[in-house]
Amino acid sequence: MIPALSMAEEERHQGNLDENRENFLIQSINEFIADLAEHGLESPAKTVRAEDAPLIEFKKPIHARDLRVVCIPASDRADESTAAMLTQILELAGYTAVLLPIPRSPGDALDLVSRQECDVVCISALPPFALLPVRSLIKQLRRSFRS
Repeated sequence: MIPALSMAEEERHQGNLDENRENFLIQSINEFIADLAEHGLESPAKTVRAEDAPLIEFKKPIHARDLRVVCIPASDRADESTAAMLTQILELAGYTAVLLPIPRSPGDALDLVSRQECDVVCISALPPFALLPVRSLIKQLRRSFRS
């Protein structure tokens, strides 16, 4: 779904995707994500043979406390949809994950994140157009939350 969203973003920024089609695409993807969350997914170990298993596996740290992850979209609804997918994957892996709304500004993003108890912040930024907003947000987060 992420490559489809990325292509749609390119088309939108080039003026080739009208608002109705964009709304339909985002709504369809969000409904699919919600449907997966509602019905749950079987564990990959039950549905995938060992030789076909993905190379990346999420495993909880053995001696570390459970991590709370906050997922925040960089700038638009496509970023929000990818953040929702990440949140769902993290929850399926047993992590506590929170999806934040699209921030109106980098200051709004800082405010949203500061209200959360979290160990990790993941910024969802669908290429190629989210690069500038995400750079600004990362700089502000680093300044505000240096430990």
